[in-house]
Formats: sequence, structure tokens, C-alpha cells
Amino acid sequence: MAFRNFRFAHLHAARDAGITGLSTNNAVDSDFPLDLLIDNRASVPMKFSATTTGHEIIIDRGSGTLAEIDRLVVPAGHNWSLEILIHSDDNSAFSSPSLLVSVTTATIIDETFTANNERYIRVQFVGSGRWETPELIFTSIVEPSEGPALAGVTDEVITNAAQFPKPDGSMPSIQYGPQQRRFEIAYARATGSDMTGLDGLVEGTGSMNPFFVDPPSYSTPPETDEPVRWMKMESDPVVRQSTFVPQEGTGYKDYQFAFRDYID
Repeated sequence: MAFRNFRFAHLHAARDAGITGLSTNNAVDSDFPLDLLIDNRASVPMKFSATTTGHEIIIDRGSGTLAEIDRLVVPAGHNWSLEILIHSDDNSAFSSPSLLVSVTTATIIDETFTANNERYIRVQFVGSGRWETPELIFTSIVEPSEGPALAGVTDEVITNAAQFPKPDGSMPSIQYGPQQRRFEIAYARATGSDMTGLDGLVEGTGSMNPFFVDPPSYSTPPETDEPVRWMKMESDPVVRQSTFVPQEGTGYKDYQFAFRDYID
């Protein structure tokens, strides 16, 4: 039986580029501006002003050495119902574009492609529409090669409500939102690329930025058990050095994480 352990995706290339790195070829609705693509909220989408063909969103990631991206995630709340072409190029005129992926509709857009670190990304809407996009997340997959041991993982659904027990045994509740999935996981003695990837998760999210989590998968092939989840650290990650000195010349770290579904 196929198996894949936890995976994470915390990079948000458009958010890192900032509002000055975002542009469009057609007008955007002033009530649903461009910064809604990078505000960590999936509940309110950016919208173009008019229904027409050929809408484009351009991301300028800036100069210098750029982190590679290999995944696009657009949370539910978009209206991408026709083909969308995603290109990259190191030239702002897209004179020699690379096609990253061609997207068709889904509740959650989740597409992977060959790793790429070109400066410019273009989202090209082929059909006619007044396209709406809640959050445009070009990211990369962090997949540690080892652990965590699932025997010690907490995987639970928690109630998003306040409960008020009374002496008579009744328990009235106030529901604040949908139930949330919650995980507690730990990695022991991570090293090399695993340590680099987990350090990046800590530095890239902290307890502030939401990120994507692929729960463990048991399907053949993996990735078909359940959709990617948008989550947030419940508390600060715990990171400890785990290198025995002087007998070990390689660095090791232990990590503890607690995170739950992010509701904006």
C-alpha cells in the first residue's frame, strides 16, 4: 500500500513580492483590490472590474536569487471555471515564457509543476469572465524524508464553540465557526535537508502566517486521500538542539508543532 507522510507548503511567492510586485493588464474592482491576493484571507476575493477575455495577473518576484516554486494553490472561493494558463519568464515582456501549468476548475486549485525560480509569473485567463481569486499562492513542497512517527501524532477534530455547563447537567453552547482539524506532531533528530526544510517552516510561519498541510496519505498513488488543508500554528514551535558533542560532527534538531485549520 502506498504511503506518504506529512508535507508542508509555507512559501507564498506573491505575498513575498508584496503589493508593488503585483499588477494586472485590466482594471481591478476598487472594492475588491489586488492586495486581496496576498492578505492571508480566502473569504474575500480580488475581482476584475469587467467581464471580458484576456485578463492577466502578473507577479514580479524581484531580482536576485529566488526560492524555487513547484506548486500553485488557490483556496475555495474562486470562480475559475475555464482554462487558465500559468507562465513564467525572466523577461517582463514574456518573450520566451515557460508554461508552468494549465489549470481547469476545481473547488480547491492544487497543481504541481516542475520547480522554477524565474522572476515573472503570469496568470492568463483564456476565457471571458470577471474572474475572482481569493488568494494566489505559488509555493513549494517541504517533505521531510523521515518522521514523524504517526504512533505519537495527535489528529483530532475540535469544536469551534464555547460550552457552558450548568449544575442541572445541561450544556448550552455558542457556535463560533466550523469544526477544526488539529494536529500535534514531533520530529526527532532531523538533519541535513530535513532540518533545513523544518527550519524554513518555523521561520516562514511562526504563529502568524497560515500555510498548507498535506495530511498523511495511504492511497495509490498518494495525494488522493483528502484535499490540502490551510492551517496555522496554534502555538510557537518548539525547536531543540539534538547533537551529541564531541562525538557527532553533524547537526541535529528536534521539533514539536501544534497546528489547526485556519479560519479567516
